[in-house]
Amino acid sequence: MSRSVTLIELLVFILMAGFFVAGYQGFAEGSSSLAWRLLGGTIGCSSVLVFILLCLGLHTLVFVGVPSRPVCKQGGCRSKDYAIKLVDKHVRLVCGCGDAYKRVGRRFMRVNNRRAEPYMIWRFPLGWRVDEGQGDKERVDQA
Repeated sequence: MSRSVTLIELLVFILMAGFFVAGYQGFAEGSSSLAWRLLGGTIGCSSVLVFILLCLGLHTLVFVGVPSRPVCKQGGCRSKDYAIKLVDKHVRLVCGCGDAYKRVGRRFMRVNNRRAEPYMIWRFPLGWRVDEGQGDKERVDQA
């Protein structure tokens, strides 16, 4: 079974080879030892991989950003398990367990008996954390 190489894989291979040669030659000027040359080549190859990983991390941070929803309060539903439904004449996010939620900015609130109680909040770079602020519950009738 033959597997072809994609353009991206080819470009990464060429970049790694180029940086290996550049590191090999750069360290060759300072020392004639083969170990130093190989170390320079390895550093050159590694710098390409680190650069690619940094670009992917930045892309994830900027374009993917905050996960849309945390795990439900019962722990059985993930972000994709929520459905948008009409509950008490209000649009709510309902998890697979049947609990209703609403999102207000970075805060995810559980709606229970027409009251919204803080559940989770998005904290960069930690992700979704239990919301310990706003101990008072707000009425949902207005929202």
